Amino acid sequence: MYLKNKTSEGLSPWYLLLGSTSAAAGFINVMTLQWGIIRCCKHLTAGACLESILGIIQVFFQWFMFSGVFVLYLLYFPAHLKYVTVKPQPHPGHIPECDCETCELARKGEYTESTSEWKLSVVLACVVAAHFLISLFTTFFVVLKDDRDLGDNTTPPDPRVAVWATFLGVSSTMLCMVQYTPQLHRTWHAKTVGSLSIPMMEGTDWTSWATYAAAGIMQGMLLLMCLRWKRRQAKLGIDDYGRPVGTGGHDERAPLLGPS
Repeated sequence: MYLKNKTSEGLSPWYLLLGSTSAAAGFINVMTLQWGIIRCCKHLTAGACLESILGIIQVFFQWFMFSGVFVLYLLYFPAHLKYVTVKPQPHPGHIPECDCETCELARKGEYTESTSEWKLSVVLACVVAAHFLISLFTTFFVVLKDDRDLGDNTTPPDPRVAVWATFLGVSSTMLCMVQYTPQLHRTWHAKTVGSLSIPMMEGTDWTSWATYAAAGIMQGMLLLMCLRWKRRQAKLGIDDYGRPVGTGGHDERAPLLGPS
């Protein structure tokens, strides 16, 4: 939807924050628990190594693709929501030559500044990056302290490994359970689908299956909401962004670049 419509309007940055951090925690959780398998790869053939770490590769791509959605969200952030033109007014009752801060600013004329929504999106993107880097650094610090020999299944792992892996698994589950809440709120109040893609809506430890169960329930709610707004849009004659359909014109909400 991003690449087709050249806009990310309709997505909640909080939804992307929670989803990215949840996916990152899930990926690093699996990597921590299977660090021994990763270490064994240097003694295996390339095919055997690849087969043994397929689970890690799977959750890596889940994290990578969701983080890519956040990057595209920033790249295709709609221009009319990114900047706002401010036209300051002089203080009422002051003389034209007044040198107070308000009047001085008014004499400089209108100017453009970033919207609060764009600033928030950039801050949340930095939080996502910081969360991943700190979690990755902590994981390497913890697993490299586990000095068990390769193939040693009798010696219990370093307690810090188990504690850190449990923290990652639980945090991933908790973040996923609330991940869709801000997007549900935004879509409900916008009453349009926006850039949400309807076709996208789709023996393990409980910290893994609980994540997918929670995501499935929330995705189902979001899918039903989008289908309802689709029917509403058809009745009102508006598109996914609230623009009248069939006018043939362009307004300030139209993407700057059309499909090539």
